[in-house]
Amino acid sequence: MARKITRREFLVTAAQGGALLAGVGLVRWIGKGQAAGAPVSLKRRGDREILSVARGNIIGKGVKDAEQLLQACLEPLGGIETFVKPRERVVIKPCASWMRTPEQAANTNPLLVGVMASLCLKAGAAKVIVLDHTCDTPSDLAFQISGISDAVRAAGAAMVSGHEASAYEQVRIPRGRVLTSAGVHRAVIEADVLIDMPVAKVHNATGATAGMKNLMGVVWNRVAWHSSPSLDQCIADFASAVTPTLTIVDATRVLLTNGPKGPGRTKALHTIAASADTVAADSYAATLLGLTPERLGHIRAAAEMRLGQADLKRVKIVHASA
Repeated sequence: MARKITRREFLVTAAQGGALLAGVGLVRWIGKGQAAGAPVSLKRRGDREILSVARGNIIGKGVKDAEQLLQACLEPLGGIETFVKPRERVVIKPCASWMRTPEQAANTNPLLVGVMASLCLKAGAAKVIVLDHTCDTPSDLAFQISGISDAVRAAGAAMVSGHEASAYEQVRIPRGRVLTSAGVHRAVIEADVLIDMPVAKVHNATGATAGMKNLMGVVWNRVAWHSSPSLDQCIADFASAVTPTLTIVDATRVLLTNGPKGPGRTKALHTIAASADTVAADSYAATLLGLTPERLGHIRAAAEMRLGQADLKRVKIVHASA
């Protein structure tokens, strides 16, 4: 199912990575010689032993249907009020990285992103930022084609591109085995709450992508991770320092071939899953793609570091009705 990277794609990626490292120098995967600040401190809330799953068709429908589905999924976890308190600063991290339409399943469903931003504001959040450091550029065009920027603005939240080098600060990753520091977007560093909203899809480098892999979109130079001794371990290392308050996996429509960008074969699963445990959410997402969690290196590494529960037999899976 994995797509081989073309020579042109490799050269473009290498050039971008070289420019970022040489021109800014904010990140090295090993962190040597870098002055790094304290680890990111985000609120941890909710029962990490529960994974809530809700099913409902929102494809081609509107905000009301998406809100009903999302609220149904959040209810077993205590609702949005469990995770977002009045006057808090919230960052929502969807996958908005690609110039692909919602039908192509490379990005998070825009209806879900817009509804989540709206729910956070209704819960009393002082500020809601929807952030992604896109792979496709210009980011504004990627946001527009994905439909996410329109949905975010309609909800009254702010859409932020991660392409400003000055917006990043180096932070330490104390438990990192490969990655000891990383440049993290200041919006995440300053946030009280981080809501991770990946789309479930296959990935040519990691087998699959969901919550932990999606966090690479808050990092300045993720290209360096690909040239490190282990991309999978870098993903797990970063998750040990930047832990989302809540992870919501979009599997309303999944990409089954040519991930992460496609175009490829898609399948409508009409499903979302939510948990305060990103590892559990990722493990469940893997099963939706027909994969086993233990065969995915970043999930295996995260489980070995005891960042969350990869064994779904030990997770209380609640099937909510939308």
